[in-house]
Amino acid sequence: MVMRRTQNKYIDVLHLNGSGVISIVGSGGKTTLMYRLAHELSEAGNTVLTTTTTKIFLPTHEQSQDIIISYDVDDVIRQTRIMLHKTSHITAANDFDPGKNKLIGFDSGTVDKLWQSGLFQWIIVEADGSAQKPLKAPADHEPVIPDPTTHLIAVAGLDGVGMPLEEKWVFRPHLFTALTGLQQGETVTPESISTVMLHEKGVMKGCPGRAKKIVLLNKADCQDGLEKGKQVVTVLKAQKGIELSHILIGCACNEKSNIEIF
Repeated sequence: MVMRRTQNKYIDVLHLNGSGVISIVGSGGKTTLMYRLAHELSEAGNTVLTTTTTKIFLPTHEQSQDIIISYDVDDVIRQTRIMLHKTSHITAANDFDPGKNKLIGFDSGTVDKLWQSGLFQWIIVEADGSAQKPLKAPADHEPVIPDPTTHLIAVAGLDGVGMPLEEKWVFRPHLFTALTGLQQGETVTPESISTVMLHEKGVMKGCPGRAKKIVLLNKADCQDGLEKGKQVVTVLKAQKGIELSHILIGCACNEKSNIEIF
């Protein structure tokens, strides 16, 4: 196994130069990664939109200070033109559910229109939900990946490795069973996580063929996290399926932690 320890910026690790649309799927830190990428890209001088095709919690002030909520894409574009005079990072959504404190996302077509507007160098999309569990398997209707996606990042929480296959650790455990053959209550293995990542019905399904496909094994700061991550990497590299441009082990919530690249 070849490993290179690098600096602590994801935009450098992934060579995020120029412009593009990043869709984030899976579980175990998607929202944290989305805002981490947005901050890094914004600080590098890029205009950035963070949004979702599902639902996300209303961002904190530290995550995103400038928010547009509108069902009308032309109105979002109009407001964006004004706001970009004072900020480079905007979060936008179709609606807001105050009872759940969640933003309701756009459909794929609206994300495409926002991209075609040319106002943003980068759009980052949280493209499925996971009920804040470390691991998941997707339902038939998800993920919802916009067509202009140039980078797809599939996230898995390393704190779920070695835990029992149950709702506490895995979102939709019955679907995880269907993909992997692992029975509920059995230990979640590196092999099962790799299968959910690379299976044609797994978390990356529906990704445009031209997009770079990346796996982030997140929460390396959990107990034995780095060792668990290396075990998953070994299996990912041995399995056939989706071709990956990068496999990363990291901790998206810690800006000082190193990112391992495989």
